[in-house]
Amino acid sequence: MQLLEAAGELVRRKGAAAVTMDALAAEAGVSKPLVYMHFSNTPEVLLALMRQEHERLDAEVLTGLASATTFDERLAALTRPYFRLLAERGSLFHELVIRQSNHEVLERWQAERRTTVVEFIAEVIRGEFDISAPRATLAAAALLGAFESLARRWADTAEIGQPEAEQVFRRLVHGGLEELSR
Repeated sequence: MQLLEAAGELVRRKGAAAVTMDALAAEAGVSKPLVYMHFSNTPEVLLALMRQEHERLDAEVLTGLASATTFDERLAALTRPYFRLLAERGSLFHELVIRQSNHEVLERWQAERRTTVVEFIAEVIRGEFDISAPRATLAAAALLGAFESLARRWADTAEIGQPEAEQVFRRLVHGGLEELSR
């Protein structure tokens, strides 16, 4: 079994906190020194998993954006894969995003990723609405924060269905961006 595959199984079954170098070696059926040949520490393992899962997310988003012709379709392409991956209870993405980890290296990577995502969303906004770059960037940051919060709440409670949760977010986006472009 590959080390990342073994780490992913640990996260799915027991959560990110269960991933230790000892547990990973045992899960993969290899020696601890072999694990250390590939990863310096547990946060590095979790970071590799996080990157892997976000690459999967990004690929889905880009596929959706490639065929999107309207702003609503672009918005769906940006959000629907995230909802879908969170909906997979017990999935690696769900465990890493919802349960999270308090390792500094992961927090730093997530902050860098958010900056990149905000810049990307700001460009999408500017392509659709007459909003200056600084305002589009602030709007993108606010929308990303709102989306992450809404998606996590939805994944934790499932009080409403995914289509309705997506509609709530779309309406917030449209109302806010239309107001900003006036």
